[in-house]
Amino acid sequence: FVQQFLHIQLFLGFAMAIASLVLYILLKNPYAYIDEETNVFNANYFRVWMRDRENHWKGSLLVVDFHNLEYAGYIYIGQTEKKLIVEIAEQLNKLGGNLPMFYVASNRFVYCSQDSSELTELTKKITYWLNQGVFIDNKNLKCRALLTEVDLEHTKNIKELKAYTDFLIRRALM
Repeated sequence: FVQQFLHIQLFLGFAMAIASLVLYILLKNPYAYIDEETNVFNANYFRVWMRDRENHWKGSLLVVDFHNLEYAGYIYIGQTEKKLIVEIAEQLNKLGGNLPMFYVASNRFVYCSQDSSELTELTKKITYWLNQGVFIDNKNLKCRALLTEVDLEHTKNIKELKAYTDFLIRRALM
């Protein structure tokens, strides 16, 4: 009975509810900040996360850079590089526990913590894990990584942070 008299209003109300839901999902999609390959937070969310905490958050970052990882694809035929980065992300996520972890660039992960001793302990765990090797397709691969702890007092914004970590990594590789 109600539908005969109010069918236009019910249809418009339903259409507006669907449109609102679609807009909400597009604007507040939690999966927009998850890297599809590694299932950790991506570089876009790292920028947002840092911008939100830029002025009042005091802490440190642990940058884990797996340089020359792309050569695994040349040495081992197949999808080894992708499998390797996925395995690395899974292991780093387990080792980091509750610390926020971001996949910020090709072969580079970042942990954030307000307690630098927590990052020092994590550095020891990652170093031990890397010395054991990473198993991919029944192969034990030794991955080289550079671990750099960065105090956020040295950087004023996210662009300086990227330049600073790149500088530290290049300097360490010399």
